[in-house]
Amino acid sequence: MRLEKTKEHGRLGALLLTGGCALLAVALLRGAQVAGEGVREGLRLCADVVIPSLFPFMVLAGFLATSRASVVLNQVLLPLTKLLRLPTQAASPLLMGLIGGYPVGARTLSVMVSQRRISQRDASRLLCFCVNAGPPFLLCAVGVGMFGSLQLGALLLAAQVGSSLLIGLAMGLFARRQGEDSGGAREGFRPYSVCFVQSVTDGCSGMINICAFVVLFSAITALLSASGAVETAGQLLTQWFPALDAGFLESAFFGVLEVTTGCRALAAHGHAGLLAAAALLSFSGLSVIFQVLAAVHGSGIDTRPFLISRPVHAAVTLGLFCLLLRLFPQALTVWSGLSHPAQVTAGPLGGSASLLLMCAVFLIGFQGPAQHIKKS
Repeated sequence: MRLEKTKEHGRLGALLLTGGCALLAVALLRGAQVAGEGVREGLRLCADVVIPSLFPFMVLAGFLATSRASVVLNQVLLPLTKLLRLPTQAASPLLMGLIGGYPVGARTLSVMVSQRRISQRDASRLLCFCVNAGPPFLLCAVGVGMFGSLQLGALLLAAQVGSSLLIGLAMGLFARRQGEDSGGAREGFRPYSVCFVQSVTDGCSGMINICAFVVLFSAITALLSASGAVETAGQLLTQWFPALDAGFLESAFFGVLEVTTGCRALAAHGHAGLLAAAALLSFSGLSVIFQVLAAVHGSGIDTRPFLISRPVHAAVTLGLFCLLLRLFPQALTVWSGLSHPAQVTAGPLGGSASLLLMCAVFLIGFQGPAQHIKKS
């Protein structure tokens, strides 16, 4: 009986999905010009914000996850991993999840699970607080570029990092204590040169995947906006929530789909838009959620806790951000004094420094084996 109900639900889901695809195909044909403009806007977004702020960190994440440099990082972050009741091998994905940008932590976890350097259970727990916006994106793109205030970007970053650590601590309280060998058998480390080349190749592949999602959701957002469906839904919702503006609800909906587009739209809605952006940055949007699911697909990582944690993460970040605004009210004063936010995109300074550091480590690692060969 239960099997028949499951099959019926499967058929119904397939029918709904087919109908949705057919409607989307018709919309794309009728609104080809609008969709094309959305694609162009998505490409501009990738070139100005996404690639400069994410690609260097994706390369760094792959290098740290596969090379012997992760051993040093494990020792440096040992107090934090112990506090979170995690094995020492969790240092790389933890750090990359906090500073690398949305899908970087997930990709690091997937690589480490495939190499059996961390267990699937620990990876599932880490995934709940290792999917965050990167500092260049928050400080430069959102803080300065969208809201015209570097101070607000710093508060958004502090709220998000604090929220992630609080969720990690809470989950650690209920986690069973595991030994340091929770990842099972480990493979030997590859040469630095191989790790560097592989990390660049994997980072390029992942970057194409991320940009594809951004461009697709930008086209869908443009179609929905042109059709008037979102505007109509916003007007209906204002009847239930009269305190909220229809334009604000429309911008928030776009943020649920794709966070960068949503934050850019919310910047025009004052204090309410700022608070909504703080929550959406931790929720990360459906586009990022799909990217994370794609990044860990086939690794055996349970993604159900991650999906449940997204709205919780958003709520905790919003609460911390409101508290920080009370403690540092001058950030709001600076923001309110700016009539036009500065058009600044996410600069690659932090990523460039990371790549220079990687090159230095690579040269040191290459020089070491060469000296060993000469001696022998």
